[in-house]
Amino acid sequence: MMTRNSKVLRMAAAFVAALALLPCQAQQAQLAEVKATAEEAYLYGFPMIVGYDVMYKFFIDRNSGQFKAPINTLNNEARVFTPKDTAISTPNSDTPYSMAMLDLRAEPMVLCMPEIEKARYYDVQLVDLYTNNYGYMGSRTTGNGAGCYLVSGPEWQGEKPPGIAKSFRSETQFGLVLYRTQLFNPADMDKVKKIQAGYKLQPLSAFLGKPAPPAAPAIDWPKLTPEMFTTGFAEYLDFLLQFSPPTGSAAVEKPMREKFAALGIGADRKALPKTPSPEAKAAIGEGVKAAFAKIGATAEGVGTTVNGWQIGSAAGSRDFYKGNWALRAAAAKLGIYGNSEAEAVYPFTRSDANGIVLDGSKHTYQMTFAPGQLPPVNAFWSITMYDGRTQLLIDNPINRYLVNSPMLQDMKKNPDGSLTLFIQRDSPGKDKESNWLPAPDGPMFVVMRLYWPKDDAPSVYPLGKGSWKPPAIVPVRNLNALAVTRFGDKSLENIVRTDERYGHDGVFQGPRGWAYWNHLEYPKPIQNPNLWPDTQST
Repeated sequence: MMTRNSKVLRMAAAFVAALALLPCQAQQAQLAEVKATAEEAYLYGFPMIVGYDVMYKFFIDRNSGQFKAPINTLNNEARVFTPKDTAISTPNSDTPYSMAMLDLRAEPMVLCMPEIEKARYYDVQLVDLYTNNYGYMGSRTTGNGAGCYLVSGPEWQGEKPPGIAKSFRSETQFGLVLYRTQLFNPADMDKVKKIQAGYKLQPLSAFLGKPAPPAAPAIDWPKLTPEMFTTGFAEYLDFLLQFSPPTGSAAVEKPMREKFAALGIGADRKALPKTPSPEAKAAIGEGVKAAFAKIGATAEGVGTTVNGWQIGSAAGSRDFYKGNWALRAAAAKLGIYGNSEAEAVYPFTRSDANGIVLDGSKHTYQMTFAPGQLPPVNAFWSITMYDGRTQLLIDNPINRYLVNSPMLQDMKKNPDGSLTLFIQRDSPGKDKESNWLPAPDGPMFVVMRLYWPKDDAPSVYPLGKGSWKPPAIVPVRNLNALAVTRFGDKSLENIVRTDERYGHDGVFQGPRGWAYWNHLEYPKPIQNPNLWPDTQST
């Protein structure tokens, strides 16, 4: 029987135990908050750090091997990207690029365009440090006529001067300007060079013929390290945010950045211990890991799957993202500095018509556009092949990294007017090489680019639900089997056919059926000896 004293003693003991738990519970809550903040900060900062990696190699480090030009200097490249270009994943090999890194701290910059023939597409894309697309010039937006445009930083308070057709305001003090100029064929390169020579970039003071303002302070740019994408991300994000004030349209980020201060990020950063506790380090690491997983999942889930292709948009303006940092980070992972969907749409795939990973070491593939069903665009389209692991262009015997609409005149159509592309590692034969898109000896990543898509049907819009749909990539030949040619896995041929190596033993005669065939087509790494013999590979 419990006495009153024993009840009191038990209550006191429970109270003491609860008090002992409070610090532990408070610590756990604090660590959970650190993890959540680290995850959000990494999602937010990942594209900025990817962008810094590109800008550092292109415009800051003269010894990077990929240096283009000093800051505020336009670099014209009268060539297209090749496998040697590794600074940007999924590089565009359609168009020769012109590009510059803009420093808008001291004064605005003025971009002048020459008159460009109407048949030639070009676009000029403005991107800030956040990797938001904040403005466009070119065929779709401003036309192919000559004109000058002003780009200012977030603090500039001046008025648009005479001679300026339009002005753009960057939310950040640094940014990029990317020019894409259509190349019709290799013999067209001299005309592209002439157009590029007509692109002009100069400070506003030079445009107006006035003295230049005082120069902005010099910057000690942090060198690139492997840790910038892992344990050191906070240091790089903190560096970049000093040029990205939360003012104007970026003011909505103030509450979030106040939270980042707990990690030592931002102007209001708090002094952190020189050696954070192991628990705090682990919490930050877990946050980064969670963020990276979310970026990957978001990238794989961009848009809607149509015939194996993912059709959606991951690149755009601040209004497009609406605070979806995971989507902005996914855009950087898929291919940083992509166009907004009105300028270009990028269907991509890693899978064949059956959802199996595309692999040039295992299969040959075909992709057929039905008559009258080529991609509907106002400008041009292309299909580019990348290494599935690195998302970089691949070396191949004919130095062809893509097929595009300007090549149509040299391609061979089928008797019914359809167009078949041969997607494979080795040549399909001299008579078919005009339609060959070389593939890597391993996993593939295939990206379609539709420049200035049409709004009227057939159209890719609305994305994922448009009246035009890209054809599936269909497996044709299994490179791991002898004398086997087929179209897809769902034909009757796959159910009844085997090749000459099998079916000649005394017990199991004849074709072995779908179970064996499917196992041969997509073998498992380790065979199970207990399987019915029909599914064994020899």
